Amino acid sequence: MKRRLLLLDVTAMADSSVCIAGIDLSSGDNVRLSEPQPTLAFTRLGPGIHPYDVIDLDYTFVRGRGAPHLEDAVWLPRSLKRRAAMSIDDIRRTLSATAFASIISAFDEPNMRASNDNHGWAPGSGMRSLATIRVGELQMHVDASMRLRLSLRDAAGSRWEGVPFQDLSVRVHESGCDACRSAYVASVRAEFRIGAGLIRVGLTRPFAQEGAEPLCWLQVTNIIVPRAHF
Repeated sequence: MKRRLLLLDVTAMADSSVCIAGIDLSSGDNVRLSEPQPTLAFTRLGPGIHPYDVIDLDYTFVRGRGAPHLEDAVWLPRSLKRRAAMSIDDIRRTLSATAFASIISAFDEPNMRASNDNHGWAPGSGMRSLATIRVGELQMHVDASMRLRLSLRDAAGSRWEGVPFQDLSVRVHESGCDACRSAYVASVRAEFRIGAGLIRVGLTRPFAQEGAEPLCWLQVTNIIVPRAHF
């Protein structure tokens, strides 16, 4: 059965893999298109795949999917049909109904804070790995490896530091956009400037820092603002 999704997260992963996720506009469920795994090449077919696209496609949730990645779905690529994109005002209204006031209310307490200040959660537990969060403050900086990271204060007042911004388009523009070559960080800051507002966050697949247990790490997958350059 075809279902209608609002795509919210088109996220860079390792190698050529891409995470594509959004919400089912009928049920409100978060859905991640995980089997088959989307690729960078797939996102570039035809008009491409972008955040805020509305699509119809066949999907079912993966049987026996493991926490916290309970949004994983089997989907049929040839069933995908694009609809008119949703306006940013309608997106904000749609997301506001289910947005969390805090990262802890979405994912529970983290298990570890890493040396880069980001937080990780243990695999095998939790009710979700994708959520919309209300924030009261968000700032962007570049770490020692020249990777974009965010510092934010959620609506409950908790601060979260060192969170990577994994939006695929933002990552691609880092090295593949002539207009961004001399002012990449400034361009990202200008487009995604936000005070109080909504962001999308997710937990990665488990991976381990050297000498540590595998954890699911916090990342920002979208900042809900109108897009022009990115």
